[in-house]
Amino acid sequence: MNGEVCAVISNNSNSQALGKTRIEGVSEYHLTNKTYAEDELNETICKVLTECGEDIVVFVGHMKKPETKV
Repeated sequence: MNGEVCAVISNNSNSQALGKTRIEGVSEYHLTNKTYAEDELNETICKVLTECGEDIVVFVGHMKKPETKV
């Protein structure tokens, strides 16, 4: 598959993935239910994915089932 990473979203501010995105110049987002209400968090995730024009979304280490609209 030919593709590129357009954004990395993590609920862990110490995530190694976020550290690597800083080096590669990829947009990074620290989004968590500690700083967003659940519905606002899902909406923000959808907004980030829509703005970056995603075709495929990969959840790595994500243990929570996303809302169906994601």
